[in-house]
Amino acid sequence: MKKLRFIYILCFFSCMSIPIINGCHTTGSGSNNYKDETLQIVTSFQTTLNEKDIAIFFRNTANRYLSHAKYYHCDYEVSFNRNEQNFAWHCKITKVTYRWGILYFIELHTMNGIFTIITSNTNFINSKEIITFRRMSTGWGHIVADINRNIMSFFDESLIALRQNNRTPNEMVLEAMKELNFLN
Repeated sequence: MKKLRFIYILCFFSCMSIPIINGCHTTGSGSNNYKDETLQIVTSFQTTLNEKDIAIFFRNTANRYLSHAKYYHCDYEVSFNRNEQNFAWHCKITKVTYRWGILYFIELHTMNGIFTIITSNTNFINSKEIITFRRMSTGWGHIVADINRNIMSFFDESLIALRQNNRTPNEMVLEAMKELNFLN
């Protein structure tokens, strides 16, 4: 996920003018230009939680963060490498503070991929504006449709990657996928 954050940082700064870039890279105290803070991790690894529980937690957490944000973006990565396809599910919420604003990364780590929703009150590269996130409003419908489209693509690719390596997901994983419908 650090790679995805780095790409957003790089894209943001490449769109900025040179004086602003210099100001962000070096400060008077010599500190970093951003701060990473893990707010919460909920995992199925060595706990009684299962994939469905993690999916419900991710959906509810993402809805909560989206309801307070002005901008969002969702993205995913799937590993087709056989050695990277047997991980425990977990949800991780990270707060990344930059000089220009704060981004919240709500990440769903599955058996072979990561689905991320990024929220902020500050416009950032590739972000989409949230007009309103009240349930059943037009704005809510567009956001939910966009997230559902992306999350279904994520799971389609994830299943293809598993099948390519002669693996099949268990029933709990398939149940978890159903829970990620943001219309629930």
